[in-house]
Amino acid sequence: MIVLYILAVLLLLIALILLLPVSVDLNYKEDFSFKVKFLNIKVFPLKEKKQNEKTDKPQSNAKKDNQLKTSFQKLKEKYGFSGAIKEIFAFLKECLKHLGGFLKTVKFRKVKLNLVVAESDAFKTAIKYGEVCAVVYPVLSYLESKANIKYKKIDVKSDFNAQKGEFDFSLTAKLQIIFLIITATKLYKEYKKFSVRNGL
Repeated sequence: MIVLYILAVLLLLIALILLLPVSVDLNYKEDFSFKVKFLNIKVFPLKEKKQNEKTDKPQSNAKKDNQLKTSFQKLKEKYGFSGAIKEIFAFLKECLKHLGGFLKTVKFRKVKLNLVVAESDAFKTAIKYGEVCAVVYPVLSYLESKANIKYKKIDVKSDFNAQKGEFDFSLTAKLQIIFLIITATKLYKEYKKFSVRNGL
């Protein structure tokens, strides 16, 4: 009987822990990075990677250059700037589809997007800007319709004088641990497909 009580208490504790809220910070500037905080204490990633950290084995220059390239740089090389944006937002669209009803349980404290489209001439810039808007705004509209967003700053524009485009994105969200686990599992599967499809 005592064993059953202990088991019941343990199950109750696990259930309570899974219902506790955590904060997630997601950033995209050239590449993805994210942090998970519990009671304002960072719990993941536990240790930041040092860029100048030495490896045990010597590597060729070509391999080093490939490792230094970020996901966004690789996408730009393959599809161009606007093509890379379209790939990223197609990926985000698929992620949001998988989450569906879970979005209602997430409290988005902040959603920020800075996107500047710039090409070699004004005509190309105008065309690419239209293409980018066609993939970006439906994703943002879907997110707004399904989620609770406290603060958002969306800036999507074209620049006919700039030499290259800009893209950075960040969000801070609060959700229960159980939904974080479910969400992370679904998003990881979708990211693996995205990585394989684009050779990242």
